[in-house]
Amino acid sequence: MAAVNKTYYNQAQTEIINGEVVKNDMVKAVYDGDTMTVDVYKNDDHYAGAFDKKNIEHILKKKAARGSLEQRLIADFGLPEEYKLKKPKKDEKKSPKKSPSRKKKAPLKKKQTRKRKY
Repeated sequence: MAAVNKTYYNQAQTEIINGEVVKNDMVKAVYDGDTMTVDVYKNDDHYAGAFDKKNIEHILKKKAARGSLEQRLIADFGLPEEYKLKKPKKDEKKSPKKSPSRKKKAPLKKKQTRKRKY
């Protein structure tokens, strides 16, 4: 009988504040070359799933999201109020925008031409 190679993945995170567990998450996955079983524990909830090669291939073929991680997080979860730009109050006057200064040219007299600078 041929030996079966299995790949295991296990990750757990527990957060305790003042002696009380406020977060208890864990992910377990086992892949035997044909099927991947996944168990997810989120506090008191348990989710389980099994994926065959076609399912895994379908998941991995999906295109990655465009845009930076920051843009996607803001789009998904919004931006906290303290980071949003505040609109100026009506009492506050905006400073006028300065246009780039341009040198005024003296008007040309008849039969007078300007030399070009190269």
